[in-house]
Amino acid sequence: MARVKVAALERLVDGDPLGSLRRLSGARVELDRLEREQVAAAVDEAGASWAQVAAALGRSVTATHRAFSSLTRPQRRRGPRRDLAA
Repeated sequence: MARVKVAALERLVDGDPLGSLRRLSGARVELDRLEREQVAAAVDEAGASWAQVAAALGRSVTATHRAFSSLTRPQRRRGPRRDLAA
């Protein structure tokens, strides 16, 4: 499957190196947008854990959470609420 994706990107490259770089840069922007959308959907809609998302991306949990946690809805606290005034 990864080879198919690379072949699609290779079609953006032609005999014009600067034009090819602009097209590849545009593709990277779109890939980043799609990745952010899918991370948010995985966590917010599918209930995936950060560990599951990290494994799918091939990154550490810490790096994944740091990069994407601002995109997801805040999670409710689990367990009893502590009275901070006590």
